[in-house]
Amino acid sequence: MYDAIIIGAGPSGNIVAKKLAENGLNVLIVEKNRLPRNKSCSGVLIKRSKELIQENFGEIPTDVTCSPINTRGIVIENELGKEYMFEDDGVNIWRDRLDHWLAQQACDCGAELLDQTTVLEFLEDGEGVSLRVKCNGKEDTIRGRIVVACDGVNGASRKKLNAEVSRHIVTYQAFYHGTGSFDPRCFYAFLNEAYSEYDAWVNTKDDLVFIGVGVKKAGNAKAYHDRFIDYLRVGFDLNLTDKVGEEYWTLPIIIPDFQTVLGRGKTFFAGEAANLINPMGEGISIAMASGLAVSKAILRVYSEDHLFDEDKILKCYSDEMKLEIEHMKRQWVFLRHISPSFWKKLDAEG
Repeated sequence: MYDAIIIGAGPSGNIVAKKLAENGLNVLIVEKNRLPRNKSCSGVLIKRSKELIQENFGEIPTDVTCSPINTRGIVIENELGKEYMFEDDGVNIWRDRLDHWLAQQACDCGAELLDQTTVLEFLEDGEGVSLRVKCNGKEDTIRGRIVVACDGVNGASRKKLNAEVSRHIVTYQAFYHGTGSFDPRCFYAFLNEAYSEYDAWVNTKDDLVFIGVGVKKAGNAKAYHDRFIDYLRVGFDLNLTDKVGEEYWTLPIIIPDFQTVLGRGKTFFAGEAANLINPMGEGISIAMASGLAVSKAILRVYSEDHLFDEDKILKCYSDEMKLEIEHMKRQWVFLRHISPSFWKKLDAEG
């Protein structure tokens, strides 16, 4: 039996695995895709994410980064066309390479990795949690004293455990060869219902232009995406040559009630699976912060009792996350001052 099974090999899952493994716990990471695997993401590490990675994993390898390596921050344009610039000393990365490197670091500390593995069922008893999984076409059962689910708002963990359903949006992002008059070191977000039902965005990586929209239903994505491209052609001299690829994802909507789900029985949630995300979909920093917090909680309780008391862990984890969640809330409240209609639009979906 493992001490802890971590579901999801993203930033939150990998930091939990690394911290627990380097402190002597027997840890398994379960990832449904084969690593390295892609996740729809801007690939921009804000300063805090960069610092958390450097503090806990070391310097980010150059083969994980892309051009322009150093980013300046985010430009938000509200529904009235007014721009707000938020400076931030970030790093531009390829998300598949970053997550793979983080997982390798966790494994170097003693964690085991089982990728291409789908979780089919959770069964909790007095000793721990049994996970029925499917790997390479074969079903098996693995056991852990506790589980930390880091597989996103639409991942298997929340669904299989019947945890409360999260409101979420669908993101659609396509990438092209092309040019535009925007600063390649900035991430641009547009809060205009003409281009999306959440936000629309554009940023560059190496020689590619990434263009995305957030919508309520996946079927609406391409119509909004086309309208947004038309706007960029006029406002930013966008010139696209060929389309390289496209991807969909889901993100939690956390306002106006800020519901979070940190634990259910012997399973704890971190990152987007816990309903933790910052405005404009920035999730890596709070994913890593929540991963650190649940790791500290587990290690603290275990060091005191040599047991994995789920009630004590959840209490400790909640205490660790109190300031983080308050900070997340303040960011969303601040967004209200930039775009009142954006807030009202999400509020109306409740």
